[in-house]
Amino acid sequence: MASPSACSTYRAAAFFVSTEALKNTAQALAIYSAATRSPWFIRQDQRTNPGRGVVWQTFPEEGSLRDAQVVTASIPLDFRHYWHGVLAMDFSVREIKAFLVNAAKGGQDGEYQLYDSRLNLITSSAPGNVLTLLSPREQETLSYAFSHDNKGGIRLLTRYISWEKTE
Repeated sequence: MASPSACSTYRAAAFFVSTEALKNTAQALAIYSAATRSPWFIRQDQRTNPGRGVVWQTFPEEGSLRDAQVVTASIPLDFRHYWHGVLAMDFSVREIKAFLVNAAKGGQDGEYQLYDSRLNLITSSAPGNVLTLLSPREQETLSYAFSHDNKGGIRLLTRYISWEKTE
């Protein structure tokens, strides 16, 4: 009678989904390799993102002017405590500005602004390229508030700032 043999098999699969049509396997491998080395992918490992939440990052658009930016939202894909990869989506700053302008229409006077985690203004609902920047004192006040809560409101002299973290 033959004894049952223990056999272990390891299978790994890698894939990605893209809105761009790929020409061949070499192009697919190059894009996959670049993606897995990207900050939006690397920042989702379990040591860097132990809370397993959404990470928002800004990047210059590839092949465009330096001031053209993309905001990338990424989230880890985990199943049974195993990290399978990352789901990420890019939003052009142009599209975000259009969204903020549309959101501000019909509302009360005010302005929507989107900042990165270092309080650099990414875009706002202000018309054209007119931006209402925060003073150093306002930035300091907001930075302090961010370190203690995820959303809130602050009255600063002649204006009120309602804020909420996205990450």
